[in-house]
Amino acid sequence: MFTPDYRYQSTSVILDNQGLEFKATGAVTKDKGWRNYLAVKKEDKELPDYQEGQTITIECKLLEEMTKPPTRITKTQILLKKLLPKYNLGTSATRDGMIDLIQDKGYVTKNKRQDSFSQLKGKLLIHYLDQLEIAYTSPETAGRWESINSNRTREKFKKEAFV
Repeated sequence: MFTPDYRYQSTSVILDNQGLEFKATGAVTKDKGWRNYLAVKKEDKELPDYQEGQTITIECKLLEEMTKPPTRITKTQILLKKLLPKYNLGTSATRDGMIDLIQDKGYVTKNKRQDSFSQLKGKLLIHYLDQLEIAYTSPETAGRWESINSNRTREKFKKEAFV
């Protein structure tokens, strides 16, 4: 790569409180390197200097909160987070159509916020494909097929060789 490495110093502290261990980790940037070009800037989380065996005073709070489910994946996130490119699925021109096709076939639906929800039809399809001995539902397998197929068209392979 043409940019310098990102360098940082990491520190971990393990606190023992009556046999219960609590761990905190912090990092301080030494050289931003390639991270200078990222749109999202990561803040350092620096820990105070502690010595091994040092006794410290802590403050405890009891919080009663409810956990929240993870947010739903939207169509934009699938495309922008590069889930499809990561597995070499489709081309930039066809990826948008793939997601639309999955929705049109009724495998997933979207709500007003564009969150995706799997439907019984999609779950059943995955379930039955998983029963086969070939990993049809594996993104890696589909990506490999996509790659072989694109090479086949460029290099004039016969489709029988692919199968």
